[in-house]
Amino acid sequence: MDIRFSRALQVMLFLAVAAEHGAGPLSSAELAQKLNANPSLVRKLLVPLTDEGLVVCVKGRSGGARLGRPTDRITLAEIYRCAVGDKPLFAPSPGWSPCAR
Repeated sequence: MDIRFSRALQVMLFLAVAAEHGAGPLSSAELAQKLNANPSLVRKLLVPLTDEGLVVCVKGRSGGARLGRPTDRITLAEIYRCAVGDKPLFAPSPGWSPCAR
């Protein structure tokens, strides 16, 4: 499985928890610290999530990322597509056939 999906899912979970606790937007540095990742990776993950409206990013000193809509209107499939595009979740091994024995 592509690591971008698990990282994007973690980003969304951190944003959901922050929203639940009434916190403001989280910066890419804050998210990166929580993920133990580079802030540039977090920013790359946020671009497609923002393009799809799953996340809203606010620029500036007090800016950051927050959920773009309620959690009950966000699906794992949407997060997956944002993270890895059209890459299939599961793919058979080369040469695999359901009829081969």
